Amino acid sequence: MKQQSKNLKSLEEIVGESVRKYRADHRLTMVEFSEISGVSSPMISKIERGQVSASLSTLDALARALSIPIANLFASTTERKEVSYVKANSGIETNRVGSTYGHSYQLVGRATSDGNKAECYVITIQDSAAGQPLLMERAIEFIHIL
Repeated sequence: MKQQSKNLKSLEEIVGESVRKYRADHRLTMVEFSEISGVSSPMISKIERGQVSASLSTLDALARALSIPIANLFASTTERKEVSYVKANSGIETNRVGSTYGHSYQLVGRATSDGNKAECYVITIQDSAAGQPLLMERAIEFIHIL
């Protein structure tokens, strides 16, 4: 097992943390998990601590016992990037709080990362607005004025 850096986790450690998390989410003891998966408790313990590089067949048995795709055990090894491409004037028309103030909303992009949600809209002010809409949603606000 090769460690790249003191700050970077090895693949074995990442997979082990995933196995441990899913097992805990299913409220399975090591013994119960071993019985369901057919993988010995000592082997599961070594996998969860990142001490061994488990075979794909072993990881498949663990994933099946947890009723998850095997890819879920590797999910945190990839960086997710979301991209939205919307042609001019082709966003999704939406009704939002505030549209009663003479605004029309057109959704042009949405992204989620680490539990944070960002939505981008083209907002057209059609009439003079009296007052200000009360927006209660926790979100990142992006304003681009043309």
